[in-house]
Amino acid sequence: MHIEEINVGHQLLDIFYGEEWVFEINDDTLDMSSDVNDLLGQLFGCYELGLNELCIEIGTGFGFCCSNNESYEVLKTMQLRAINKLREERKCKSHIPS
Repeated sequence: MHIEEINVGHQLLDIFYGEEWVFEINDDTLDMSSDVNDLLGQLFGCYELGLNELCIEIGTGFGFCCSNNESYEVLKTMQLRAINKLREERKCKSHIPS
């Protein structure tokens, strides 16, 4: 798993869902090995529905699931780091006076 893949997945979610999706994720229940509590499950109801809505066949290249020897706990940690960074950036951006 590479952070670049996660970033690509997050960019795809930004396009489809808008930048506010990062505030919809529940860190406490995020379970990247679950079809309903993983990133796509939390946003779309289940992993498969998320793939269909995003028009992708498999989530490995986007940081939505693991490939062969990778750990779902490592993926969760990487996802949460990236999501928290986006939350901070987007909170700051939303407080900029217009």
